[in-house]
Amino acid sequence: MKKLFNVTLIFTILIFAFSCSDTENNILEDESINKVIKSKEELNKGVFQKIFTLSDFERYAIDKNSIVSKLRAETKSEFIKSMEFRDGIITTANYVVIESELSSIDNEEFWLLFGMSKLAYEDYKEYKCTSPHNCQKMSSYICLTGC
Repeated sequence: MKKLFNVTLIFTILIFAFSCSDTENNILEDESINKVIKSKEELNKGVFQKIFTLSDFERYAIDKNSIVSKLRAETKSEFIKSMEFRDGIITTANYVVIESELSSIDNEEFWLLFGMSKLAYEDYKEYKCTSPHNCQKMSSYICLTGC
């Protein structure tokens, strides 16, 4: 009887220990997600996104005063093909094609249209939006504010 009690007690302790660690991991994961969202908001403080959709991008592409109009047609086409959307908002795109064609000042102006400050651009390039609020390391891509 004593052995059965000891086994039951050990089993109960193990169940309790594992159930607590899952809860703790979920809390830590939620805190981590909130920190990423908050840091992204801080990096973009004072920046107003103007391009949310493909239609917005195309409007800027035909505007002769826009930085987008400085891009070659092939570059615009390649960039458009790399864009991914969620709920109609751009979440990720290939930044390398833009960076290779524009000066650093023009590149900064380009990404401001997407709501990305210079600091945010540097922090979120080489990441791709893979699911809501989840940017994973991937060269050539940038994780945009729509993620």
